[in-house]
Amino acid sequence: MLGEQAQVVTNYELSRLEQFLDRVWGQLGIDLVFTRHFLDRVNDPRNIRPITVDELRSLFAKTYKKYGHLFAHLKKKNIEAVLADVHTQINVPFVLQWDNSNNVLDLVSKTVMRKSNFLTRNKKYLVEGKIMITSRLRRVIREEISRVLGEEMKFIAKISGIGNVVVDGTSESEVRMRLAKTLRRGKKDIESVTKVTPDRAKQAEKRLGIENDDDDDFGEFGIGG
Repeated sequence: MLGEQAQVVTNYELSRLEQFLDRVWGQLGIDLVFTRHFLDRVNDPRNIRPITVDELRSLFAKTYKKYGHLFAHLKKKNIEAVLADVHTQINVPFVLQWDNSNNVLDLVSKTVMRKSNFLTRNKKYLVEGKIMITSRLRRVIREEISRVLGEEMKFIAKISGIGNVVVDGTSESEVRMRLAKTLRRGKKDIESVTKVTPDRAKQAEKRLGIENDDDDDFGEFGIGG
């Protein structure tokens, strides 16, 4: 997608993430566990777009905020369910089980996949939030959109899960159609498209940080919002 190169999540990176999450979830008496299959599946080509460490950290952070206390009260009740991020389309089937030897509740992430129509008979715990946009991906999006749309007029488009981006095009309808095709999104994900003056476009680009891409590639932020 958009010329993005595959990024492999290493065993070391996953181990560091697990250690970080354990410190957070440990406050509720919950231990996070990633299986070997989880590591294999996180780098699987079937994900279409590579799953990143930032996306995983965000998913579990949002899950902690929304469901952490609920999970903590399910001690000694073995549960199989799925964590699902609505925007990134990442799904994590997991088991919540009591560990008698360590006297903690284990949240075992069995596998992971990016899939929009993930089907399961188990309960889904949904979380929402912005896609993690790195400076590298932001540049790729901007360059690809400019290449496809040309430079006739300036528009500000609000895209579900990404936020606001400044794009060029010939008309509002063309921008909607080309954005949906370029980003492989449904047209309903293009929430609004507004024609703007060049001066306003420059102001928006500056506000969105397009002129300054020296942020950390592991930063957690969305464009616009």
